[in-house]
Amino acid sequence: MREVVAFTKSTDREEIVKLLKDVGIVVMRDHGMSLSQYNDFLLDVGYHQHPKVWCAHKEFPIFWRVNNQAVDDHGHEGLFGKHDIDWHSNITYTQDSHEVVCIYGHKIPTGSGDCSPTTYSNTVPYFKTLPKDVQDRYKKLYTKWTYDSAKTFESRFINIHRAGLDGEALAGEAKDTSDDNLNHQINENAKTQSIHNAINFDPSNNHLYKKGRHQYEGYNRLSPKHPVGAQGLFFNYLNIEDIVDENYNPVDDGLEIYNTLKQDLLTDNKYHYVHEWQETDIVIADQLTGVHRRDHGVPDSVERELLRATFWYKTQDRIHYDYSL
Repeated sequence: MREVVAFTKSTDREEIVKLLKDVGIVVMRDHGMSLSQYNDFLLDVGYHQHPKVWCAHKEFPIFWRVNNQAVDDHGHEGLFGKHDIDWHSNITYTQDSHEVVCIYGHKIPTGSGDCSPTTYSNTVPYFKTLPKDVQDRYKKLYTKWTYDSAKTFESRFINIHRAGLDGEALAGEAKDTSDDNLNHQINENAKTQSIHNAINFDPSNNHLYKKGRHQYEGYNRLSPKHPVGAQGLFFNYLNIEDIVDENYNPVDDGLEIYNTLKQDLLTDNKYHYVHEWQETDIVIADQLTGVHRRDHGVPDSVERELLRATFWYKTQDRIHYDYSL
């Protein structure tokens, strides 16, 4: 079985980028960094954009607080606070969103069943096992995306519970929510997702990158044109309506391909990594080639807080500046 995760204590930025390219998931435990040092480390590794939402960390605003307790003066919980969460990545909600997600174990309860492990599915090692002809074909295919659940292969919405908002709020689709202000904050944040808006992006590189796209329906490459050269698949399965060729025509075996990938990547656990959280743990995962989920929620009687940051690969690490999907 191929390696599905890389464990390291290294804080060398080039090493982290290489591991993301070669493996897709990096786990850092006993790394010795304070939260302030980790904040600086992430700013060195990638381009970050401050999430201007209620759950942003006050001292280190590149982080979203993932907490099942109140995180602001109005009693609102952090994002993804309590419940189980389906397989997903940020890129579900805006096409050119951050390419990497980083999760830090800030407050982890002790006791059986309270830590709510995070499961990752990694397509980088999976892709390497495929025959060359299958790899070549997948590189020519696209997935057709929709937010009309009745049109998808699964016929259901992604199950994401977040501070009174349903899963479509991030996509700007939901009109009536339990809190208009929170909905507005999330929608406005999603609309700004662009590498050009990163706080540590060098404006002299603006000409290298295309304008960020904020469409929520359309076509995405099944095998991304990856910015640092990783070989894998972009399979956020719940939004897929069809699988099509380079001319966007449906392929005859689209449903068969979909079911094969769902079985191999999501149902089977051969390419899964389950992270049991300890405080100060860090998991960094590429979002163009993988998804993650939480299998069960967090009891109200305990506090669990993860700090979630996302970034784009930096200019010096990229092999191209074209769209990835």
